Amino acid sequence: MKKVTLLVALVFGLNGLFAQVKEAKRFMSQGQNNALVVSLQKSDKEEVEKEWMRIVKQFGGKTKKISKTGEIFTDNANIPAMSRNTVDVYALIEERGPDAELVVWFDLGGAFLGSEMHATRFPYAEKLLGDMSLKVSEAAMEEELAKQEAQLNNLAEKLKELRAQKGEITNEIMKFVDKITEAKNKIEAVDVQFKSTQQTYSTQEKAVENAKNRLRTYRDVANK
Repeated sequence: MKKVTLLVALVFGLNGLFAQVKEAKRFMSQGQNNALVVSLQKSDKEEVEKEWMRIVKQFGGKTKKISKTGEIFTDNANIPAMSRNTVDVYALIEERGPDAELVVWFDLGGAFLGSEMHATRFPYAEKLLGDMSLKVSEAAMEEELAKQEAQLNNLAEKLKELRAQKGEITNEIMKFVDKITEAKNKIEAVDVQFKSTQQTYSTQEKAVENAKNRLRTYRDVANK
């Protein structure tokens, strides 16, 4: 049961990374028009912009960023699967917390690409943005992996340093243990000598007392 729960959690977790392309009306420099919107989780705005510039480059045309609106405008893009004529493409990338949102408008000339009006051409745009989202998500996961590996390597180095410090401290402790053991042995040796000397002292003390007694007795006898 735990394995099933873990698998479900993993699947739903990955589904969060596989962004879905949605269709919506969005405001832009040419008014409110039909657009394709994709939310890219944990993706950097600059990375998304770089990937989008790579994609539109293959369609030719002239691409520039409009500083006033923040839109990336591609004039006269050649997208045969979408139109026989050239297409004007507008893209806007905005930060949404840790995520990035990409909004793309395809001006086919007189009308913006929409699923109802352009049922046969719309799927190509969906796939185009869907493939891009997969690539961006993969890049984001690779970047996250690199960060996690870097943290792991830092922790490994920290463990190595701590292990070395522990070894040094252990060696210092062993030196003190050896010194303490040596000191204890010296104390025991001194204690043995002390007890032996103490016994000799007691014997000598008795000998001195006996000598005093003999001298005292001699003097008493001599003086009579």
